[in-house]
Amino acid sequence: MFFHVEPECKPYSAFRVKHVTLTLLKITLGCVSFGLHASTNEVDAYEERLAQLEAENAQISKRLLRLEQLVDGLNTHTGNKVEMLDLVQLVKLYSLPSHAQSNVQDWRIGANNPAINWQSDGIDWQDSASEYSAVRKAEVIVTIDGKPIEVLKKRLQPHAWSLTLNGARAGVSSVVIDANINSPYLEGESLLRQFDKAGVDYTLLQCDELNAATFADRVYRYQAKALKTGWMRYEYSCGSGGCSQRIELLYQKPKDGDFAELSSVACPKSK
Repeated sequence: MFFHVEPECKPYSAFRVKHVTLTLLKITLGCVSFGLHASTNEVDAYEERLAQLEAENAQISKRLLRLEQLVDGLNTHTGNKVEMLDLVQLVKLYSLPSHAQSNVQDWRIGANNPAINWQSDGIDWQDSASEYSAVRKAEVIVTIDGKPIEVLKKRLQPHAWSLTLNGARAGVSSVVIDANINSPYLEGESLLRQFDKAGVDYTLLQCDELNAATFADRVYRYQAKALKTGWMRYEYSCGSGGCSQRIELLYQKPKDGDFAELSSVACPKSK
């Protein structure tokens, strides 16, 4: 710093310079002291805020763990997000459209549906002595009322139902949808309840003679908008471990004797 001193002020210039210098020094020391005091307060504030953040982080970590569990439950073994398919929508997907000219379904139906995880590479041809000469298998996460059936493995995760297409070279003639599990979260007649909600009409044609409350083996005719009339064999069994379900979709009316083990009398329908 430079000071300009006029000649007439020379006797006082040294004093003034010293006074100014001392004043600046005091101000500087005061600023340093204030700065140190302010820095100490800031450190205390930072430490207090850090403690708050650590507490919040503990809560966030718990939430993240739960989110990870949910995400893991919605991931396949390949790490891809699992798409889900409503049970009634799955039935409709593999029912014949009203404009269909034949009574077989195209093997390609559902081939590109992201919710269906195909195990078969194309069509698997079987022994000609079997009922069906061709089969195509898949797994699908099925939802009922928007929720999948969960199973406990390392974590909770949606259970995959099995989907099997049966037929011949001309096309699919039967589709089996199997819950493939006994679950306390799966109720008997859940498909019929979903049919009621979706406005799908159905009529009971055959049933098991006992018609026990915890077991059913029945044949229905069903009809929905934009779909041809279809038939299905609907089986469920409930016990202490929960319920299981198996649905077989048929594109042709069952012939007399196809389900000879079932009675053709009108068994009571419970909902």
